[in-house]
Amino acid sequence: MKPTAINEFLLQKYHIQLPYQRIYRARRIIQEINEGSYSKFYARLPAYDGLVLEKNLGSKFIIEYESRQEHELDTVDPVFLRVFICFCACARDFLKGCTPFLGIDGCHLKGRYDGVLLSAISVDGNKGLFPVAYTVVEVECKESWLFFLNHLHDVIDPEDTKRLLNFMSDKQKGLADVEFEINAIKSMDTTIYEWLIKDPKKLWARHAFDVGPKSEYITNNMTYSFNQWISAIRTKPILTLIDALRLKLMDRMYHKFHKGQSFYGTITPMVRKKLIKIQETSRDCISHGGADDEFEVIELGGRREMFHPLDDLADLREDGPIYGVVQSPRLRRIQGRPQKSRRKDPDEALNGESSQRSTSLRCSKCNMVSHNKRKCKRPPMKDKRASSSQTVGVKVALNSIYSSLVFSCLLAAAIVGIALNRTVLILNSDVKDLELLGLNPDFTLLIMLLFALHLETGTLGCQNV
Repeated sequence: MKPTAINEFLLQKYHIQLPYQRIYRARRIIQEINEGSYSKFYARLPAYDGLVLEKNLGSKFIIEYESRQEHELDTVDPVFLRVFICFCACARDFLKGCTPFLGIDGCHLKGRYDGVLLSAISVDGNKGLFPVAYTVVEVECKESWLFFLNHLHDVIDPEDTKRLLNFMSDKQKGLADVEFEINAIKSMDTTIYEWLIKDPKKLWARHAFDVGPKSEYITNNMTYSFNQWISAIRTKPILTLIDALRLKLMDRMYHKFHKGQSFYGTITPMVRKKLIKIQETSRDCISHGGADDEFEVIELGGRREMFHPLDDLADLREDGPIYGVVQSPRLRRIQGRPQKSRRKDPDEALNGESSQRSTSLRCSKCNMVSHNKRKCKRPPMKDKRASSSQTVGVKVALNSIYSSLVFSCLLAAAIVGIALNRTVLILNSDVKDLELLGLNPDFTLLIMLLFALHLETGTLGCQNV
């Protein structure tokens, strides 16, 4: 809490107001009680050095002192200048499983004695931050950077000449110095200046770069993330700062170890996602092998377009940008009930019928195919059926044939009755009288019905004629 915030708290809580310097001194005393003394902790660094090297074999803890001895016989205590720290676990894991990339940067400390913390940050196999080494120096200068880089070189296995690394740093101030020197050369001799700038500036130091190491990282964001990660301890005393950073690294590596035990196979999840994405993209490519490690890849042009989602259609306006409000088209209605089903061809099957029809559908009204009389929309055609005179003639001919058959039956019955001299009695007697005469009643009734039918048919035929 800042002194101004403490003063406001005291004013609101206890209604007292103290001078700024008094609150500042009181806060510093409380910080020394809780976190330790800023000055006395420098004297404990050598003992802390031995403790770290005892518990973490192979680590680097190098302290550099500033000697204020003016003469050889003077006995003056050494003054702290710089310290380099690299734990053995960080160095080995970087060499075994991290990306061959190091981002170097520094951040200012906010304690009583200020200082700058320089760090070297790499990227692990799962695209996470991996601190390799760090150092606390007095200021960010050439000597302090050489102290840090020389010890870092000793840590990352200098005997392995085949190892290729990529370094990235913030060279903004260095570039500003280069521009200043170029302007100075221009003011001295324009000929040298023109010879110097005839080539692009990015080619001036190309001879010093190796074409072997390559990396996909083009920014130094991992160092900025690291500086933000330790922002809460940048105000602590030197010993508290170094030990708090050790605890943060230890917790980070512990959680990464347990998280790595849940990984399947040797490929990390982030790399697996990247490989899946590359595999999906490779579907648009065709490869032709040329050698064991050489392929010719042809990228196809398909599968590049996609449908993009639209906004809510309820927000659409009804007024057009040019012609105004667009109206609906004119309604067209055909005479009759609207047709709901599709009009089928003659060779298609109707609903519920077989696809093979014996005869085509023909309208009895217009004599056309593909519809019936109920769905016909054309005027009726002229009837070409036979005339009424021809129809009456056919009926008369049929009645004559039928009358002839009936008359033949009656004639046969009459001949039988005459032969027996009982014809009149048959026509004018009852059934009991016929039985007395010795005739069969059933046969006699059949003759009478045939005779009555003949008379009725003959009357109808005469009327039709």
